[in-house]
Amino acid sequence: MTEKRAKLVIEATGAGTLVGRIARLSIVDTELSLAFKIHIPVILSANQATLSIDLRYPEVRSWRALRGRNYRFDESTRRYEKSDGETYARDDVFSDIRTAAVSYDTFITRVTFGSEGTRRLIIAAEGTVRVAEGPTPFVIDAQVQVGAVVVERGTQREVARQLDLDAYQPPVVRDGLLTYDPKF
Repeated sequence: MTEKRAKLVIEATGAGTLVGRIARLSIVDTELSLAFKIHIPVILSANQATLSIDLRYPEVRSWRALRGRNYRFDESTRRYEKSDGETYARDDVFSDIRTAAVSYDTFITRVTFGSEGTRRLIIAAEGTVRVAEGPTPFVIDAQVQVGAVVVERGTQREVARQLDLDAYQPPVVRDGLLTYDPKF
């Protein structure tokens, strides 16, 4: 007799957030790059959790340019670089799902952005979460509230190359970081 396993359920429970940062994204980067971080509240089976996706090197200069974009990832998108005699992964996407007690490794295979009004984007994300039962595919559809882009002080001269300044308010300093709030 085979034992039936309960089906793993992953669903968005509300609107998430999309924030940006301009920084050196890995130890091997010599230049600054724009990256977006997405947080989506989800239910993982019966537990409240957060799906986090780091979209690195998105080849856009503002949140507005994400609308209509479709990013696909697989093992062939994984890149490696060497620095100080060590090899480092330089991936375009990192992700995990975290509950209060556990972090689950995930591999995102697709992220698609649509438009929802002026302050939100629609996101569809597909991937695989690694749980005790084995790798489990999932699809999440959610709205995300567009947030600010933060930049370390002293790097402002580089910002104009990385960021479409017409899509953001003039910078303010918050918690020691230059912060560019989105224009709607």
